[in-house]
Amino acid sequence: MKHYKILIYIILGVFLCATSAYSQTNAANGTYVFSKATLTIYNYHTNSEVLTREFSDTASLKGLKEMSFPAQPVFLSARIYEGVLIYCKLWNDNHNYSVEKNGRELVPMNVVVNKSGKNNDVPNPYFLYPTYKLDISGNTATFTFSQPYGSCLYNFPLEGKFVITLVKDTGMK
Repeated sequence: MKHYKILIYIILGVFLCATSAYSQTNAANGTYVFSKATLTIYNYHTNSEVLTREFSDTASLKGLKEMSFPAQPVFLSARIYEGVLIYCKLWNDNHNYSVEKNGRELVPMNVVVNKSGKNNDVPNPYFLYPTYKLDISGNTATFTFSQPYGSCLYNFPLEGKFVITLVKDTGMK
């Protein structure tokens, strides 16, 4: 009888852990909207910080174009399902993108072709740098892009870290 009770407690514990893990995964599902972005540039060899710039709203993102950093997609909104980016809208061109090739390629959606069969405003796909990370904690999704690069403004190689923070849009289901 004692072993039977232990077995029931073990089964109940496994069930509660599995239920908790499942609900935490599903809690991350949803649409997230832009909150802020931070760009930090480092000396590649010494890891010393060269500069940091924070973009606290979408209007301030215009300053990103003046920075010595390779162009990055900036998410205005992102749809996340089971911890994976599946859809996004970019600040770069205000277009919607689906996510393909294991989360590495953003493909334009809803492209309208004119009567002549051509569209000069078709956005190009974006390729996400292979080492980008997505972290979800509570109602916050953080995308981090780290990338080594060179710039003629500096006599040493650089590494940039671009962090986009989005918050869960609780108004959308």
